[in-house]
Amino acid sequence: DAGPFGDDGVVTGAVPAPDRFGAAGKALRFTAVGDRVIVPSTHHPLGEATVTYTLWVRPDRGHLAAWRGLFSFGEVLASDRRSGLVQGAGRGCVEYVGENNDVRSQRTCTPDGHWSFVAVVKTGTHVTFYLDGREQDAYDTAAGQDLQSTLLAIGLSQYAEGDGGPGVYEQFFGVLDDLRVWERALSATEIGTLYHAGDLTDVGAQARPAQSCLHVRDAAGATEDGLRWLDVDGDGERAPFQAWCDMTTDGGGWTLAWVYGFTDFDNFDANDNAVTPRPSWPVGQADVPVSTTAPTSPTTPGAIDWQLWRELGTSFAVLSDLNDGVACEPGRGSIVHGLSGWVDCRTIVDVTPTCDGVVPQSLFFGPYGPSLSASTLYYYFDGNTADNWPTHDPCGQNTTQHVANPARKGGALYLRPTDRPIEWPEQCEQIDGALRTNGQRVIDPDGVGGRPPFLAECRFDAERGGWTRLTPPVMDALDGFWDGAPREYFYSKPGAGFYRSPVTRAAWSATSFAEATGLWVGANPATGAHAYACSGGGEGDYGVGCGPIPGGIASATLPRVLPSNDGGGWDAAAGTATVCQAPPDLFGTGIAACAEDVDVWVRARYCMPDEGSLIGDGGFDQLAESAVDGWSPCWSVFGPDGFMGGFTLDDETRP
Repeated sequence: DAGPFGDDGVVTGAVPAPDRFGAAGKALRFTAVGDRVIVPSTHHPLGEATVTYTLWVRPDRGHLAAWRGLFSFGEVLASDRRSGLVQGAGRGCVEYVGENNDVRSQRTCTPDGHWSFVAVVKTGTHVTFYLDGREQDAYDTAAGQDLQSTLLAIGLSQYAEGDGGPGVYEQFFGVLDDLRVWERALSATEIGTLYHAGDLTDVGAQARPAQSCLHVRDAAGATEDGLRWLDVDGDGERAPFQAWCDMTTDGGGWTLAWVYGFTDFDNFDANDNAVTPRPSWPVGQADVPVSTTAPTSPTTPGAIDWQLWRELGTSFAVLSDLNDGVACEPGRGSIVHGLSGWVDCRTIVDVTPTCDGVVPQSLFFGPYGPSLSASTLYYYFDGNTADNWPTHDPCGQNTTQHVANPARKGGALYLRPTDRPIEWPEQCEQIDGALRTNGQRVIDPDGVGGRPPFLAECRFDAERGGWTRLTPPVMDALDGFWDGAPREYFYSKPGAGFYRSPVTRAAWSATSFAEATGLWVGANPATGAHAYACSGGGEGDYGVGCGPIPGGIASATLPRVLPSNDGGGWDAAAGTATVCQAPPDLFGTGIAACAEDVDVWVRARYCMPDEGSLIGDGGFDQLAESAVDGWSPCWSVFGPDGFMGGFTLDDETRP
């Protein structure tokens, strides 16, 4: 303890490491479960304390799925009798933990692999969070905290041996330095002074690369545009590189990620005109060259590897001499994650008086490249020289209203960290654009402020796509899928066939789910076999119904999950079940019996028919109205070759 009281601790496992200035042995690294520092007794104030905590933290990569305790004062998991900081799962945002007095900052989120300065001021029940010297947000805790012990644990939330103790609880992995406890509430000015204590003016130099240009601006106080050294993934695999920093536009701190020109500017709306080069973002039908070389100036074509963009920030700006410059905050759409959806944009550079005040409102990732749209296209980064053209329309109408003779025939995209959280899709069904391919995707069923987002496996190559693999996190979050909308379930055997449940409000059960009323459809593409099974009623009684289906599909009995007491059940970790099928053999087992290792998937449909709502055929085949709780009535059409949903009718008698 370097403070006035000499409250030394006992170090277990943690080893000396370089501090934020690179001085050897001045910080502590925590690398294994159980690494910790325990101080049996400190001078921390007791009761409902007013206190300030400050520390430098550099989290290791690969632990975002876990809660990670930075330190904790007080009793082990005792109600209202501890006080500490923990990094929440998901984005690594800092939470003040008082045990029943917890509050989580939505903005104090420390990046992995980089040093961050965290300060938390607790004035009675009021808690204010700071990151790198700047106030982020503030909250009120529940009253009644009564800290009765000054025990301090560093590098985890608590450690306790013996029966009934939690052992290692919320282990931190990474490096900690300069943990200070102040017996008063520090002012914002004092916290800013602490952040800048020591020499930070060389942040961005080759010997001390920064995380982003915003890091250079805030730490080194840089105000001039120019090249800086960046190490965007900290101690990751990527070597530091030079990038151009814009320190003057819209407050500065922008990292130049991409500079582009055009393949045929003089024939701007011709199909052979496209932006070039393009970043390595996920588009499948672009044909212009890909660049992964960072541009060294706003006039030098090139692009930082798109896989690194999310490390540089989720706010982006597009600057061009053809169109107004805009800065956009992420919403449901994110250019660094390949997510289509709404974005919050504003004009930051007024290039043309045409259509003043028009800004993009949405981002879409198409097969040729992403686009920003107002009423229609505003910026379109078309990367295909055989189709479409790269719109730069200040009116957002997909026209050639751009500046005809610009000083530079091209543009640039910049990135900057932001506190605005991304509104991740609630389920795989909500993923649009180029990411609508099989693979792992981030979903957040209960939205910002709820449980942390998590990775889910998505499937888009069967039964119209949008399926989310049923795993424990998905099961826990099902009510968040479009606010409890009706769902379908999908049993598939890899390389064989499938069964799809009807739309249902019934909760899926790993031991007995077979109660969904309506039509179960099955097929095995390899053998050409088809089947359907009706559950719970006669023809036409259940929305999509159990009536005749075109195409000669044969009748079968209902598939069911084999209960665990019969040797079946559900493998939660793998997301597979033992499903007893019906004739014909759709899972390829060779017999009409039970198949093991059947994948289980779920898809919610907010606009789906309610039971009993089928109104007729009329050439559409099964037209149905839905009135899901909390939503306006909408209509769906089902046919043998597809599905449409979410529309209204001008005339219900003649749809």
